[in-house]
Amino acid sequence: MRRMMWNKLLRRFCVLGLGAAALLAGGQALRTSAPVERVVEAAAQPAIDLPLANLPEQEVVSDEAIRRIDPDKPMIALTFDDGPGPGTRRILRALEAVDGRATFCMVGDRVRDYAQTARMVASQGSEIATHSLTHPNLAKLSAGEVRAELEKSIAAIEETTGVRPGVLRPPYGSTSETVQQICRELGVVIANWNVDTEDWRVRDAETILNHVLDNARDGAIVLCHDLYPETAAAMERAVEALAERGYQLVSVSELLQARAGGGSAGKIYYAA
Repeated sequence: MRRMMWNKLLRRFCVLGLGAAALLAGGQALRTSAPVERVVEAAAQPAIDLPLANLPEQEVVSDEAIRRIDPDKPMIALTFDDGPGPGTRRILRALEAVDGRATFCMVGDRVRDYAQTARMVASQGSEIATHSLTHPNLAKLSAGEVRAELEKSIAAIEETTGVRPGVLRPPYGSTSETVQQICRELGVVIANWNVDTEDWRVRDAETILNHVLDNARDGAIVLCHDLYPETAAAMERAVEALAERGYQLVSVSELLQARAGGGSAGKIYYAA
């Protein structure tokens, strides 16, 4: 058993690599993940996914086998749209410090550019959801276009991380019966939110932190973005504060498993 655990850690260590140094950058939401112009702007920046210099050698390593969720205790699902991005690793470290998880809603076109970071999310035990391939308003697309956006983004994530997403965070929170039907066919639940930090707009760590803590509720799904250094800074404090208040930091799928029987494909969830 000791050897198995050691081998498991070694495998993860190889995926994570030796520590790394954060670069800071920055976009989505219909009420609100940021406007599409911000997403295009962010995607146009140079793709950087380099090892950083100031991390401990072990970085983030966890063992999902020993993780337990108590359905009778309060829980909250932090979600991060538009990544992977420069803030993702900082958020992962904060989560790991409290044995927490979150859901990172990744744009398919960004995943290969941030492949190491995407794999770190999977290795830490947090959830990867699809946020479409190119971040369009899915409700305005034809059925064929919606299917292509979802299937191609799911494929990009699975090829890069080995994880097949079971959750869709629709860009702008925008859905339609067509989107729901295709999600039913693909076996994907739809996760929107009931707490919106509007971090893409305010770009202030203290404001983001206070909004999360003031609106934290059992079963809440919180919308953030891992593109911005201000969000990463806020999460480094928010995650610890939520854990001190007794919240379990869970992924959307963990929340739905504990409170909604795992969720139903094609159904839209705002909280649980």
